[in-house]
Amino acid sequence: MATHFDDRVMILAGSRDGLYLFESDGERATWSRRGPFFEGYDVNHATLDPRDGCTIWAAATGNGITGVYRSVDRGCSSAAAGAPFDVGQVWHVEPGHAEQPGRVYAGALPAALYQSDDFGQT
Repeated sequence: MATHFDDRVMILAGSRDGLYLFESDGERATWSRRGPFFEGYDVNHATLDPRDGCTIWAAATGNGITGVYRSVDRGCSSAAAGAPFDVGQVWHVEPGHAEQPGRVYAGALPAALYQSDDFGQT
């Protein structure tokens, strides 16, 4: 996913060994790489929350734990957002609309859609 924030570009790349962030200016001539975050986790999906431009949400599985993870400082630190899920896999995470400040959705396998209104805590 490529995200434009001011004149900068950020690409979030989930992999089997974590999440990588690639950043560049608007010219895209040079790139910097940060990560992996959630090292050792299989990151299925990650997105930058457009409501604040700082929070990164990730759907990941690792160490026998499946869940939604959050970084409130563009990847500098991260933590689980609430309790682990009792599902096979969380495959997608999506922040709510601007008028829903605490809402987050998570899609899981087997087929399920979860909604949280407290930034993923429940």
